[in-house]
Amino acid sequence: MGLLDFIKSNDRANTVLVICARDKEKALAGFTARVLFADDCEEALEILKDIDVDVVVARWSINGHPDGDILIKVRSAIPSLPLIAIVDSMDNGCERAARASGMTAVITEEIHAHQLRYKLTHLINRAG
Repeated sequence: MGLLDFIKSNDRANTVLVICARDKEKALAGFTARVLFADDCEEALEILKDIDVDVVVARWSINGHPDGDILIKVRSAIPSLPLIAIVDSMDNGCERAARASGMTAVITEEIHAHQLRYKLTHLINRAG
């Protein structure tokens, strides 16, 4: 039994929302939870209104929404939702800001696919 088989089952599919990080699509291909991609913040907010999501993964800096704006809005609307901020590994200021704002986890752009899947599995199990 592989790591991904340990995701807790419940009455609905576990769902991960990935915001403005389409480059993570290949890394999450075949992940046992449903993965939804939003290509902009407005689409992400619509998804969050309509669908129960277990974890959100988003870039900390997004055009039109700098300084973690979208993640901070989501944190304030749904305080218990696990949030993962993706930061540039060369930008220590963004990493510090993301951690200080209460993100559940902060990862770098260069995270390996298996590490990302492991982190998501851990957060889904912890929330379940």
